[in-house]
Amino acid sequence: MNEIERLRAEVTENATVIASAVALVEGLARTIRENVGNTAELAQIADRLDAASASLAAAVVANTPAATPPPPPPPVGGEV
Repeated sequence: MNEIERLRAEVTENATVIASAVALVEGLARTIRENVGNTAELAQIADRLDAASASLAAAVVANTPAATPPPPPPPVGGEV
């Protein structure tokens, strides 16, 4: 697979993940509205959301490259 094909595949994958996240948020909002008077159901939804958030946060950390440290400052006074 050449670089362009790899990038296309990554873009497609990201678009799928983004669409899934949008669907999750929309579904969550709908479920909350449907269960306004049902505190037990809302508590279960909150627990599932907490678990999903922790999983998503771990995935982001695991798949985010480490930051490159900045270069050292130039020498002061002409020192090399």
